[in-house]
Amino acid sequence: MSNNIIINGILKQNDGVGITIYSPSVRYGMILFEAMKLNYLGDENYSILNLKAHLERFNYSCKIMNFNNPYSNNDIEKMINKLVSANNPKKTMGVRIFAYYDHECNFLTEDPITIAVYLLDIFDIKSFKKCKLLISDYNKSINGMMPYGVKTSAHYAYSRVCVLKAKRCGFDDVVYLNDNNYITESSRSSLMIIKNNTVYFPLISDGVLSGITRKTIIDLCRIKKIECIEKSLTREDLYKADEIYLLGTSYGIVTVTNIDGFNVPEVSNSLGKKIRTEYENILTNKSKIGKQWLTYIIAGD
Repeated sequence: MSNNIIINGILKQNDGVGITIYSPSVRYGMILFEAMKLNYLGDENYSILNLKAHLERFNYSCKIMNFNNPYSNNDIEKMINKLVSANNPKKTMGVRIFAYYDHECNFLTEDPITIAVYLLDIFDIKSFKKCKLLISDYNKSINGMMPYGVKTSAHYAYSRVCVLKAKRCGFDDVVYLNDNNYITESSRSSLMIIKNNTVYFPLISDGVLSGITRKTIIDLCRIKKIECIEKSLTREDLYKADEIYLLGTSYGIVTVTNIDGFNVPEVSNSLGKKIRTEYENILTNKSKIGKQWLTYIIAGD
């Protein structure tokens, strides 16, 4: 695979791209990003799940941060196509869009942002199919902070401290509670709980990023006539769950085998596993109902 990156629509070598330490993006963490997965379908064909929803969320983040984004969704989609054609990775990769300031400017600048689009090798994706979660003793505050729908790098900085602590205790990731002790999400993924063949999701208003995989699974459940409820969930709901899953763009649907030291029994042919199989069929272009959510890319077009 070639080592190419797109900066403001221009193809460049990745090792030739830099950013000054005087940029407010470096000094203050003023960076927005969007994460997608480029699914390799074979014969230089690729797909991206819910590309439109990803770009809409990116635009929302730019709006809230007052970033001057001169590029339309169509412009960014063309950048992605150009990037895939230039690199032609022949395997599933991550696609990342960054909005930042690469030059020295004021903290309150209204300069146009720089857009970088690049491919990321999701090297550990196959190894992360099961995980153990620790309920973090750091709460996720939803009072007075930046709207949690904004996908900014600053939102993820504190997770380093929490996840490293969890790993030292023998867990893979954390679950955050909010100020009202309701469940929110993990460090990088949404949560899905199944109890008595009903699927539950924490409320967005409880401090959950409006995840694209989360939305896809909710839509899928409704199409499949699976009862799906969004509500405030507590620590006890996790302890009593029949199944728990993490949902995210990079890893897909990950089985939680242990929560806070309590084992979560694994059941073959469970509802959660059926949902995961359907989701994976959508990604690999094997599902008729999933074609409505896929944007197809052909390298060289």
